[in-house]
Amino acid sequence: MANQGGFPWKWVLIGCGSLLFLGLLFCGGCLGYMYYAGRELMQFASELERNSQIEAELGKFKVVQGRQEQVQNSDGSITQTFHLQGERGHGKVDLTYKFESMKLKILSKVFTNDKTGNSFKLE
Repeated sequence: MANQGGFPWKWVLIGCGSLLFLGLLFCGGCLGYMYYAGRELMQFASELERNSQIEAELGKFKVVQGRQEQVQNSDGSITQTFHLQGERGHGKVDLTYKFESMKLKILSKVFTNDKTGNSFKLE
């Protein structure tokens, strides 16, 4: 005769294990997405420091760490501002981008010299 009155531990463990697995899968997906997005933005920042157009305006320059600003636009794009400090002044680069299918799609890159007010699109 089988025990009919016992607590169904088997189903509790299966249910909790399934929820744990789905939670880890969701968190892993979010971390992967953030990794790929951040990697491409960091690559842009490092390429920015070797830009000859900006160097002609500011002299030798660097990206000021910790001074980036980010704005969500109404069309779903994001504009991120990189502040630059150079030998002949400072400026900023406004990078507008969107994420499409886990890829960073750059819509525009505009440099503005804070001292002179000159601005131009970057190649």
